[in-house]
Parts: sequence; C-alpha cells; structure tokens
Amino acid sequence: VDELYCGTCPDADYIQTFLLGYKLFMQPEELMDMLLQKFEDSANYDEEQGDMVKLRLSNIVTQWLERVWVDFHYSDVMIEKVDKFVQLVSSGHPRFLPVAMKLENTMQKKKREWEESLREEDRHPGSLPGSQCPSPVESPVSIRRSNSDTKNKKRKPISLSDVTSSQFARH
Repeated sequence: VDELYCGTCPDADYIQTFLLGYKLFMQPEELMDMLLQKFEDSANYDEEQGDMVKLRLSNIVTQWLERVWVDFHYSDVMIEKVDKFVQLVSSGHPRFLPVAMKLENTMQKKKREWEESLREEDRHPGSLPGSQCPSPVESPVSIRRSNSDTKNKKRKPISLSDVTSSQFARH
C-alpha cells in the first residue's frame, strides 16, 4: 500500500493491478481506512511532501471509484468512507477543492451509471445490471452428435451449451 503514494510515483499499471488484486490480502474497508489514515498523517509532513501524498491518495481513490465501483455500490460503509475522504480533501487548502470536486463528481457519475443500468435491467430482465451483453442465442455451429448421425451424414444445429470443452477445442 505504501508503494501507491510514496516518493517515487508508481505507474498507472501498478495502481490498476493493485486495485484489481488487493482483495487477496485485505478487505475494501481496510484499504480505505489505510488511505484515510495516510491522508490524515500527511499533515505531519512538510507542506510540499504532504501535498504530494494528498494528491496521490486522491488519485488512487478516484481510480478506485472509476475502475472498481463494485467495491462501493453495495456498501453504505464504503460510500460513507469516500464521503469522509472527500471532506478531508475539501477541508484542506483551497487548491485542493478541484480535487475534491473531481472525487465527488466521479462518485456521482458512477452512482448514476449504476442506477441507469438497474433501470435497463427492469426493461430487459435476465441480463446482469451493468452488462450490455445480449442474451445467449443458438449457435450456428454444427457438429456430429453420435455415430448414427455420421451414418446418415446429417449435422444438426446445436446450442453452445451442448458442446463439450474437448469438442469446442477441436473445432
């Protein structure tokens, strides 16, 4: 976690990879608590270093909201923690107000997108919220099902769920 905001700026790939895999060793609430604590501790640094840490932590939370919204939308606790983070950012120096606004706007945008996907689910039951994937359809792939089909040289259309993994790999 310290590598996310330390003096040498981690690249975007590191942050993204971390955000996708951190749940192997901690819960979202634990990570957010750590980021909140680091933000509060940054007040003990000299002004330049403290500002750098605050900006990096704000960037991490923004990316987290944008890329792994699932960690927030089911948890009122996580939403409250983000609200607290936004309040900490906005209560600092006025130059951090645009950063706080970006965090708040990102969270509101993700909430709207989620609500829209739920309304879409109401119109198209059976699909997953947030998913734009069409419903499964019959596959045009035809394979032989049995020796009797081979004798008659008939091929029947089947659905993809009828195909075993070894049959799929061969075709």
